[in-house]
Amino acid sequence: MELQPESESNGVLTRRRKCLSLDTMSPLLKGMEYAIRGPIFTRAMEISYELASNTHHRHSFHSLIRANAGDALAMGQPMMTFIRQVLACVVMPDLRQLMPRDVGEKAAMLVESFGGRTVASYSFLSPPLLTKHIAEFIQERDGGIPRDPGSINVTEGATTCIEVQLGVRLGKRCDLKF
Repeated sequence: MELQPESESNGVLTRRRKCLSLDTMSPLLKGMEYAIRGPIFTRAMEISYELASNTHHRHSFHSLIRANAGDALAMGQPMMTFIRQVLACVVMPDLRQLMPRDVGEKAAMLVESFGGRTVASYSFLSPPLLTKHIAEFIQERDGGIPRDPGSINVTEGATTCIEVQLGVRLGKRCDLKF
């Protein structure tokens, strides 16, 4: 980041930095739309209603695959039972005795990585054990290129990740309306 000359404001010398703002932001970024509720989604809903209400529709197909929202189950992916069971046990440890052994062990390991406290405790920092495993997965996937777990930040979804990243780049909290 390039520093501009020092300036005086209210008698205090400060350094001004170039930063991303609405004035310096790419028009492509400003015009970006959230795809889940964009024109493709709207048209898909129209077609879905046509298919449901009329057996003599003009389409050469009889169903839609809803791939716009990241809903893997809607696209036919089997439910990820193990992950859901582990999550349930992490949130409610008493469930461990009702689950398969490997589920209980994984849940106990995750809870321990939170210092033995509940995972419901709020923290902006990503759990170190989780980022370590993510880094190992990426390293293996990418042919052994090392990854730094400290550079990985876990969010609860794509929208939050976009908000955080834009906030970092703009130097403020972003209240995006999707």
